[in-house]
Amino acid sequence: MRNERRFITRMLILITLFAAVTYAVYEGVVKKEDKNNIAENELAPDFILNTINKEKIQLSKMKKDGIIINFWGTWCEPCQREMSAFQNIYKVYKEKDIEIISINSQESEIAVKNFIKEKNLSFPVVIDTNGQIGNKYQVTTLPATYLIDSRGKIIKKHAGEMNENMLEQWIKQITNL
Repeated sequence: MRNERRFITRMLILITLFAAVTYAVYEGVVKKEDKNNIAENELAPDFILNTINKEKIQLSKMKKDGIIINFWGTWCEPCQREMSAFQNIYKVYKEKDIEIISINSQESEIAVKNFIKEKNLSFPVVIDTNGQIGNKYQVTTLPATYLIDSRGKIIKKHAGEMNENMLEQWIKQITNL
């Protein structure tokens, strides 16, 4: 009987400790991520970068109805698959006040230029050489895509592969096209 009480007491202590540790981890990790995660309807973090073609892009200076920012890598298979959708959308909307900015994540200029040539891409491509822009947008997976409205606010965000239909739906949300 006495051993049984000791066992029950020890188990209750272990369960209480486990619950306390689990709660502490949740508060410290999960909730911290929730607070730091860039939210829809927040002002998009500004950046200044040069495209592969040496044109300067500053997000806050772009006056467009909508801007689609896509973070990607040449090694990323979903990124590779979605590039044709971005190219098709760019061709249709480039004269209609919609911009696509493609931000490569920390790869060499040679690798990116080869990829652009292979995929025959004509939209603006920049390289986030040190990951600073990706950090501002809290990109944790590639591809990651953001829709920014004319006020500079993030309207939509998506982690994972995009297709043409999804991009069309996003554009319809901010335009009357």
